[in-house]
Amino acid sequence: MPEQQEEAVAERLTRELTVEVEQHYQGPLPPPTMLRAFDDAVPGLATQIVEMAAKEQRHRHVWERRALWNDIFTESGGLLLGWGLAIFCAGLAGLLAWHGNNVGAGLMLSVVAGSIVKTIVNGRNMPAPDKAGPGVRTDLEPKRSGSPPKKGRNRSRK
Repeated sequence: MPEQQEEAVAERLTRELTVEVEQHYQGPLPPPTMLRAFDDAVPGLATQIVEMAAKEQRHRHVWERRALWNDIFTESGGLLLGWGLAIFCAGLAGLLAWHGNNVGAGLMLSVVAGSIVKTIVNGRNMPAPDKAGPGVRTDLEPKRSGSPPKKGRNRSRK
């Protein structure tokens, strides 16, 4: 190829060649080099971004603490309310029996005893609630793919 043609091709290639750089980062804050670039573009922007991330983390911690207390209150509060109601009904049954109303006392005690027995039986038969959240596997069994097992590997143990 003549030298003149080589120069023309090289010039055309350098004009048409573009380089794209794409940066990705994970987490609440960009890497320090990117923060410096932000700060060069807009003075004080890096400080604002760091403060914003700190505020967001504090906010998230507050909401997680509230959710935890809600869960504790829901579980414990319902249990305490149920026991309180059972004790109240048993006391009312004792009061009815004291005043000679044995039929009313028997009915009241049978309702209390029946509800306690039902709660115990249902509690044993119910599966444990999934506390891990949606999409999180809690079982110890490995996830099976749709493909058949590879030859030479025994996947099942007996």
